[in-house]
Amino acid sequence: WFWFCWVTLNHSAGTEGCSDVGTVGSRWSWFWFCWVTLNHSAGTEGCSDVGTVGSRWSWFWFWFCWVKLNHSAGTEGCSDVGTVGSRWSWFWFWFCWVTLNHSAGTEGCSDVGTVGSRWSWFWFWFCWVTLNHSAGTEGCCDVGTVGSRWSWFWFCWVTLNHSAGTEGCCDVGTVGSRWSWFWFCWVTLNHSAGTEGCCDVGTVGSRWSWFWFCWVKLNHSAGTEGCSDVGTVGSRWSWFWFWSMLVPCWCELALVQSMLV
Repeated sequence: WFWFCWVTLNHSAGTEGCSDVGTVGSRWSWFWFCWVTLNHSAGTEGCSDVGTVGSRWSWFWFWFCWVKLNHSAGTEGCSDVGTVGSRWSWFWFWFCWVTLNHSAGTEGCSDVGTVGSRWSWFWFWFCWVTLNHSAGTEGCCDVGTVGSRWSWFWFCWVTLNHSAGTEGCCDVGTVGSRWSWFWFCWVTLNHSAGTEGCCDVGTVGSRWSWFWFCWVKLNHSAGTEGCSDVGTVGSRWSWFWFWSMLVPCWCELALVQSMLV
């Protein structure tokens, strides 16, 4: 699962807070929700911290930072985000884990249970809802909320024509409109100095510079033992985003040259 790096490892000291996800015959340390046992400062008790080589980062849970807030009526299922000196009632980054029963059309959603509660987790880019895809959205994963249908913007691979300058963008469709996806907008650009570690992803006849995950080709050094390698044709990729985000990375010269063309 290319952005989770579910690694088969024993929980070592400092990762006691990680929950395991079991699949057939194996145990997987789920990096993305790996709730490490760190001391949180006042106001960040709900935050998951991320450690990189030689440093500690109070991570807003990937800009989510689950802070201990009181939820108001109607937002019981929401994860709140706190930034310095302020509090934001966040719809869990446009999906707001709401406490609802699976209704018709959301059978594909998995539930997440926390202490004393049930969360219908749209799992915001994997909520496999049973929707019919209309022409032009065949590649989209749709997300259903109460009484509505949403074309899944995050990975919704819609068949759109990209205009000049946005050739690498994944477009998002919402009711009656089209959005050039800013967050992951995989743009076809030349890697400038400082982005040499980014690799390109190829789809039909094209090259995509994947800025967010930038699967860089590096050897696992101390502190990155928890990363699993993803193999693409003839290569192994160590996923920098979570465990190796700040680890020096590089691409093959041929790959860099191909991106610069």
